[in-house]
Amino acid sequence: MARTSPVALVTGASGGIGSTVARALAEEGYAVAVAYGRGAEAAERVVAEIEARGGTARAFPADLADASSLAALFDAVIAAFGGIDVVVHAAAAFHKAPIVDTAPETIDEIVLANIAGTLHLARLSALHVRDGGAIVFVSSAITRLLPAGYTLYATSKAAVDALTTVLARELGARRITVNAVSPGPTRTAMMTADLTAGGDPDAQGTGILAATPLGRFGEPDDISAVILGLLEPTRWVNGQTIQASGGFV
Repeated sequence: MARTSPVALVTGASGGIGSTVARALAEEGYAVAVAYGRGAEAAERVVAEIEARGGTARAFPADLADASSLAALFDAVIAAFGGIDVVVHAAAAFHKAPIVDTAPETIDEIVLANIAGTLHLARLSALHVRDGGAIVFVSSAITRLLPAGYTLYATSKAAVDALTTVLARELGARRITVNAVSPGPTRTAMMTADLTAGGDPDAQGTGILAATPLGRFGEPDDISAVILGLLEPTRWVNGQTIQASGGFV
């Protein structure tokens, strides 16, 4: 297949931050692989929206907790588009509960999806992203706040931050940049689940707004803009975890 445009693979692209990034990349001229876990219909809607605006996109299923599924994802994207220039990893499993209230199998599930899955994706990205490309992980401001009740999620995202720095050093000779973007409270389904799990979403939301200098929640577009900034042709930011929280942290 002739290479006519750069190719981006976006995980978690059926909703939230991932879908916004997928649309924005298409607007920038990327052919976009819209990878999804359970949201097949939502992923197809993202593809349809991109195509309606003259862009190129295809939806690809992938199970973050299954290494063979991730390998098949990369193979399918390369077969469809001819290669991969950018990987944006926005998929993650969320869990909020004190560790003593967390079942052993839940620990295994989150570690498998968020840590092992991210490591498998990092390995595949290192193998397949073309020289001069970019990898961006979506982390979380929770790694700076470290409140009680976020043991699994915070630990898994801290692993992402460490991976970002190490992988940047491993891939630098190939001119592949590796960074992470760490959103603060952002209007997504995950934030809704987080606030609801706290028992009083209105009170929690008011507290977050009071602690945010810009006085509002983040929007997926805010995070997407930071991610796209890390893909500029003259890239110099590398191996960094960038806080995108409106000053919340």
